[in-house]
Amino acid sequence: MNSIDRARLIQERWFSLIRLLLIEAYLFQVVQAAGSLGTDVLSSAPVPIAFAVYTLVIAVLAFVLKSWPSGLAYATAAIDALAAVAVAAGWSDSSLGVSLVPVAAAGIAIGIRRFPVFETFAYSFVIAVGMIAARFLSTQALPTGLDQILPIAVAALIPVLVRITTLAPDTRSDGETAARLASGGQEALAEITKAGPQPESIYFTAAAALARLTGSALAGVVIGREDGSVDLYSAVGSRTMHDKMPAPSEDQLASRLLKVSAAEIFTRSEDLGTRGLPDQYPTRLNNALAAPLPHLSPRGAALFAVNHGSGPYRDEDRILGLMLGREIVVGVQGTTLGSTISEERMAATEALLAAVEAKRPGSRAEAEESARLAMAIARELGWSAADVDEMGLAALLHDVGELAIPDTLLDKTDQLMPDEYERMKTHPRVAAHMIDFFNRSPIVLNAVISHHERWDGRGYPQGLSGANIPLEGRIMSLADAMEAMLSPKSYRPALEPSQALQEVIKGSGTQFDPSVVQVFLAILQREGQAFLERHVPSLEDPQEQAGWYRES
Repeated sequence: MNSIDRARLIQERWFSLIRLLLIEAYLFQVVQAAGSLGTDVLSSAPVPIAFAVYTLVIAVLAFVLKSWPSGLAYATAAIDALAAVAVAAGWSDSSLGVSLVPVAAAGIAIGIRRFPVFETFAYSFVIAVGMIAARFLSTQALPTGLDQILPIAVAALIPVLVRITTLAPDTRSDGETAARLASGGQEALAEITKAGPQPESIYFTAAAALARLTGSALAGVVIGREDGSVDLYSAVGSRTMHDKMPAPSEDQLASRLLKVSAAEIFTRSEDLGTRGLPDQYPTRLNNALAAPLPHLSPRGAALFAVNHGSGPYRDEDRILGLMLGREIVVGVQGTTLGSTISEERMAATEALLAAVEAKRPGSRAEAEESARLAMAIARELGWSAADVDEMGLAALLHDVGELAIPDTLLDKTDQLMPDEYERMKTHPRVAAHMIDFFNRSPIVLNAVISHHERWDGRGYPQGLSGANIPLEGRIMSLADAMEAMLSPKSYRPALEPSQALQEVIKGSGTQFDPSVVQVFLAILQREGQAFLERHVPSLEDPQEQAGWYRES
């Protein structure tokens, strides 16, 4: 369900009350003019009765429907604007203040419907012209005095002012954002898998998916060639085009796209001219999103989308670009970091890890160190090789839920406030939800969702205690804590191995499972303190990487 449609639905329920205010204000004016509930009121009844029926129908729909499409929102906004003008038609000097209340209410209702500012301004214009016309019809004179013009100007400006102040909020919850990242990436992965082995098919499919998922006017893949020329694969709706272009100059957009080394968002202020690009591209762009495609060409390659349909691109669009970019590289090269894991699982895993790394540089190395420690404990417990590898995969993915946590919380050096801590506590569930789209392994899901549970029951997200915590979660808890203590943080330097080990021993029976602590100590006794020295496999060495993944 579209989150904006959902937001409009909630707003529409409140607007039903605003419409009742319009009806009451109109009836109040009629009664005030008539002096009593007599024939004048009854003769004027068809208009408020019709509006009351309309209000009832919309109220019922608002409580029955599960979303409120934009077309219906435009229609109800137009009717509300006309209703506000109709109320103004019955103005008298004594009831001017009462009339302005529903007019202002309708203006606010229109303003917060999340229409583009220009369309909101059009509604404001309708209200202003309608009020002037209503005044002329009732008094046979145009408003001239300041006391007459000022209320009209204020009522007309209300929708635009309200809309401008509500441009920024994003109504999507963290869970919805995470689900969109996971489901969108998985959906695109399935499409790319079906696209066939030809690189061109992969480029077109990925570009079309990015345009659709981000609501962009068009998207494409740009690839630099050895001779300096550029291949451009564009997807515009259902149309796809392949263009070969001469070497771009430094100031051209194609050259800027080829140089991106991390996912970037460009805005109109960055002079997004399209000189040198094919004719299907507009002369200037409002905004653009670009994600690098490493290893496809020494001259550079990028996946990009342009002209986002509703405002600037967001961080989640950047992450989607990274995910799709990773899938393009995997699909074109036909390689995986793990020699036996399925392509779908591998690509989705690598896409999420790349997304987290883009958000928090260095997180990949931290996850791999946690994986080394967790796999050593699982191996010491006598697990099978396949299950040990699943434990390593869980450790790599255990913090992907932090994609839904604001950087301000992740980087905060002071103690988190209660509401901030509650927000932070959501990341294990979000991570499990994302992983569940492509990996149903109980070992992986149990480790991810329970790695912040404590032996004494004071952890989260479920508050489990003792043996009720899955063993995978108890292993992950110790490995994650050990890695965190041995790594430098923004608020403290890395602990010495001996200090970290003392903290683990101190937490045995409270934070950690005592039996898991004993297994960890047995490993250290055999391997020595050198075991705690950081050892991260090289990303450039596929042989060293192969042990991290194995299909169970």
